[in-house]
Amino acid sequence: MKKLTLLFTVFASLFFFTEIFSQSIPETINYQGVLKYLTGAIVPDGNYNITFKLYDAESGGSELWNETQVAAVAHGILNTKLGSVTPFPASVFSNAVWLGITIESGSELTPRIALTSVPYSLMSKTVPDASITADKISDNEIVKSLNGIKDDVNLVAGSNVTITPSGSNLTISATGGGGGTIGGSGTAGYLPLFTNSTTIGNSLISEASGKIGLDDNDANYKLSLNTTGTAGLGLKIHRSGGTNLLIKNDGSPTDEKGWAFNVYNTTLQIRTIADNDISTLSNVATFQRNGFVGIGTDAPVTNLQVINNQYIPNSGFTLQQTATSNRWQFYVSQSTDDLRLFYNDVSMGAFDHTNGNYTPVSDSRLKKNIQPVGEMLNTVMKLEPKTYQLKNDNNPNNISYGLIAQEVEKVLPDIVTVFNGDDGDGIKDLKMVSYTELIPVLIKAVQEQQNMINKLTKRVEELEGR
Repeated sequence: MKKLTLLFTVFASLFFFTEIFSQSIPETINYQGVLKYLTGAIVPDGNYNITFKLYDAESGGSELWNETQVAAVAHGILNTKLGSVTPFPASVFSNAVWLGITIESGSELTPRIALTSVPYSLMSKTVPDASITADKISDNEIVKSLNGIKDDVNLVAGSNVTITPSGSNLTISATGGGGGTIGGSGTAGYLPLFTNSTTIGNSLISEASGKIGLDDNDANYKLSLNTTGTAGLGLKIHRSGGTNLLIKNDGSPTDEKGWAFNVYNTTLQIRTIADNDISTLSNVATFQRNGFVGIGTDAPVTNLQVINNQYIPNSGFTLQQTATSNRWQFYVSQSTDDLRLFYNDVSMGAFDHTNGNYTPVSDSRLKKNIQPVGEMLNTVMKLEPKTYQLKNDNNPNNISYGLIAQEVEKVLPDIVTVFNGDDGDGIKDLKMVSYTELIPVLIKAVQEQQNMINKLTKRVEELEGR
């Protein structure tokens, strides 16, 4: 491909982003040039893809803007408007810029063209009369009016007020209003207090960095009180026919309006309240002076009393393991009054309310992979019942009967539970025996033994009948 050169003249219309005499300033730059080969011959007539770029340096530097046009060339003359495809950014002409041009897929022509001032930019030297109005000044830049008054504004001194101009300064001073003067002194950051009818001193209320102190200037808290022995008993919230302390969110639904904290009949009550800020929606907790705590009741009769009124296990109370999120739930059954136990919402068993016996769940609808138990007599014969005392029991007369978990584990490992590591007992890998699961094993062994007895009895009867 023949290399191109460009003879050029540039006519630039730099612009303001405003109106002057109600006429819009053009936001493009006229560009003319003559397009020739290096041999001096002008290029053929036709349309050419031409890319224009603006830089902040004569060579190298950063690109500030670019656009590509399909420009018509006739008799070698190129005539177009820069910015007609891609508008110029408002800040592109804040400093000197250079124009780079690329024809078709060739390299950018050198040298770059330095843009100079153009006629419209001369408007920036003067401001025509009445061309700048309040509407053309951005908000928060200057004072455009004073209490709605524009143009000349006169300050008029009122009673007991003096205005003294001095250069560009205005000093406004006032004298007493005839009611006498007030004197006194105080400390910065403290709310003033009348120490008598004409004197001001410090109060006990201080403020620092948006934090308030009552006889306490501790800036670590939004509100802090000094409750030392010489400063009184601290915070008192007096109840007079209503709620002692109310915490609410005004945007909440009526049935979720807020929380009330009351001291009533020597009890501290925490309740949820309705929209009227008085009606109780539910008794959340009650604390009595004798140490009794009630949840769901305002009259606890034990150290801790929880009232549940649901038939399903989302009431009562729950113990949950933080690491695994697994939980046990306990509640009193509405149908039987038994203490029900649930693990992750699955029924595990109950304590009978009449005799205290624990009854594990045995309903077939909660079981799977049900299989008959194999022969167990030989297994049971290997178990070794023991008598023993626990190490922390110092009474030699307290004898217990049972099995040793390590011995049972060798015979019936399925009924031995191992707590891996130290689960809070101070013993690593603590082992326990499920005596409840041992019962079916013993039943099976008895059945096997009874079958043997039945066979022997029949054999004896046969021998005696001969």
